[in-house]
Amino acid sequence: MQNGFSKRFNGSYRRDVVDAYVFFELYEIRQLTNAWMEEYNTCRPHEILGNATPREWAQRCQAIVGKEAEITV
Repeated sequence: MQNGFSKRFNGSYRRDVVDAYVFFELYEIRQLTNAWMEEYNTCRPHEILGNATPREWAQRCQAIVGKEAEITV
């Protein structure tokens, strides 16, 4: 399954960055990659997370963990 995740990520990166732009300098690729990674890891909904963004998912998990800590205390 790990190979499937990496192939999907590589395909998303290729479509969204590599195939979408013409690059003349390496720093251009780095800038676009950093911007894309920020959006991918924080703002973009992911199907595996129930179409939530990673930021929303992390907040939900923290809320659940906080509730469990209150119950055990």
